[in-house]
Amino acid sequence: MAERHCGDCTLCCRLLPVRELRKAANTRCDHQGHKGCAIYRRPGFPPSCHLWSCRWLLHDDTADMLRPDRSRYVIDVIPDIVRKHDASGVEEIEVVQVWVEPGCDPMQDRRFRRYAERQAERGAGLLLRFSPSRAVAVFAPPMAADGQWHVVGDDKMRAAASPSGNLIIDKLTGAPPDA
Repeated sequence: MAERHCGDCTLCCRLLPVRELRKAANTRCDHQGHKGCAIYRRPGFPPSCHLWSCRWLLHDDTADMLRPDRSRYVIDVIPDIVRKHDASGVEEIEVVQVWVEPGCDPMQDRRFRRYAERQAERGAGLLLRFSPSRAVAVFAPPMAADGQWHVVGDDKMRAAASPSGNLIIDKLTGAPPDA
């Protein structure tokens, strides 16, 4: 894959919440300008921004996909976990986090569906995040016994209590599990 650059794309600066700046998801960051972040790697640059990376920039698995500002969604390099509760117990499923611009439906994008299928082949679903508290899980046919697409709406999702906001990060840092 050829080296990629953000160029004019600043979608992550708008879609992702930034706790240190008290910036909500889907709101423009006060430091966001037409040439990117005004405090990038300067004093006041938040640790969460420093640690965050766009999967489109870094991973070959997005080689056929449009730049985030053109697709209207940003794929996070850090996965999360969803928990499936049923009669047999609790199953943890890795999900790739996708922050979605309001009004966008990534499922209409054939590149996105192919990406979801590739992730499903390795056992991961997708978590489409519309805000920190609103998300839907997408499981492509390779993950489903019936070979169909499954979208679990936010009416069936319940956010887990998480010190970091990400269950995988909580596990890695030894944060106490949710109730």
